Order: sequence, then C-alpha cells, then structure tokens
Amino acid sequence: MLYLDQAELATENDYKNDLVHWAKLFRATTWEDIKTLVNGNPVLEEVANRMYSENTIPEERTLMEAHERFLAQKRGAYNAGVKEGMKRSAEIIEEKNALIVEKDQRIAELEAKLKELTQNNS
Repeated sequence: MLYLDQAELATENDYKNDLVHWAKLFRATTWEDIKTLVNGNPVLEEVANRMYSENTIPEERTLMEAHERFLAQKRGAYNAGVKEGMKRSAEIIEEKNALIVEKDQRIAELEAKLKELTQNNS
C-alpha cells in the first residue's frame, strides 16, 4: 500500500509497479503537472484524459465526448477500410494466381505441340 502523501517512502517494488507514478498523478495540482507525469504512458494518459473530462464544465465535456466518439468512429471506419482493402487484395491475388495457372497450362500445351511437331519433322 502506498499513501499518496508519503510517496517519498516508496519501496523499490512500489517504483517497479508504477505506484509512485499513480500517487504523483493523483497528487498533481495542475494539468501541466499531470501532462508531464503521464507523458509516454498510454494507461496514465487515458486516466488523465478521463480525469480532465470529468472535471470540465458540461459544455466542454459534451464537446470532448463528441470528439471521442468522432475519433472512435474514425478508427472504426479506418479498420473497416483496412479489412476491405485486405479482402480485395486477397481476391486480386487469387485472380492473378488463377491466370498464372492457366498461362502455365497453356505454355505446357504449346510446348507439347511444339515437341510433337519437331519430332514429326525429324
């Protein structure tokens, strides 16, 4: 257990488990401090963003929620586009592979005919 007001007494294990970061995050008094603490840690960034959204005025919260929904929809559309693109690419590759098989068969047929013709002319 780590008391928020006693982070300086943290053990090495507390540091390894990021408890000190959490304690500092919850003790921060400005958004700038919070931004500095969470930089590079996606879990802490998500928590900080949630803290910020819960502490903003209703109009700002509505805008932030709308922005989050927009980003989620954008990610969903992007993922759907990627999946569709991968599916179409696989279809094109399959079509090309079928054409290659047909071409190889036709070449084999023509080579057999050519061999037959050269044997008959000999």
